[in-house]
Amino acid sequence: MGARPGAIILLHDAGGNRSQTVAALPKIIKLLRARGYRFVTVPRLLLDNPPPRNQKLPPGIAGHGG
Repeated sequence: MGARPGAIILLHDAGGNRSQTVAALPKIIKLLRARGYRFVTVPRLLLDNPPPRNQKLPPGIAGHGG
């Protein structure tokens, strides 16, 4: 597993049969928690660790011109 501190795991729902993914998730979550990782929502992540106020966004992000 390629998880490391600061990593974000993103799961997409592309349709089709997801039974193997659904079956694997509890095992993946248990393994990562045993390694000390915690799971948070993106809003919680941003509240706990907001970006610097002076951080510039790349063009095209969040309505930024570009």
